[in-house]
Amino acid sequence: LELLGRALASQRPYIFDIERGIASTTFEWCAPGVSPRRDMLQGLAPSDFASVFEPLERDGVLFIDPANGLTRADATRLFPEALGIGRLLAVPLSNAGRLDGFIGVDEPDFDDRDVESFIAPLQIIADLVIAARRRGAQDRALREERGRISSLLASTAAFLYSISLPDLRV
Repeated sequence: LELLGRALASQRPYIFDIERGIASTTFEWCAPGVSPRRDMLQGLAPSDFASVFEPLERDGVLFIDPANGLTRADATRLFPEALGIGRLLAVPLSNAGRLDGFIGVDEPDFDDRDVESFIAPLQIIADLVIAARRRGAQDRALREERGRISSLLASTAAFLYSISLPDLRV
């Protein structure tokens, strides 16, 4: 997140997760002099912030920039303003078509560049986070399966044979 924050000259990149219907900021990095907001963004109901989560599900991006006069629903406007955020860019963290959260940056410095040029790199980071989570889940499942097999083998007096193919050696 620090590399992302520095690359986008953002004050605060973060990961916002949804688990069991509750949304919380799980990771964040703050630029020097920027106060963390992670503790303030815990245990939120996504339905209370539908105007934040719906664009992520529908469009695959959330961009709020009052300087450009973009229209926003009241809840969407009040959410960042209450936290002192002027500009926000986020892309979803989705798994099997389900929104599991988002990765976002507060106050990215676009300079003279178009916001579109920042969406693709942010989406690449989101894809890496999703892939790492899937890999972690696969590793946990494999460890659990190995544990069950080891337990079964340790508790049985049976003989096991292994046959290799194609020569059928036992």
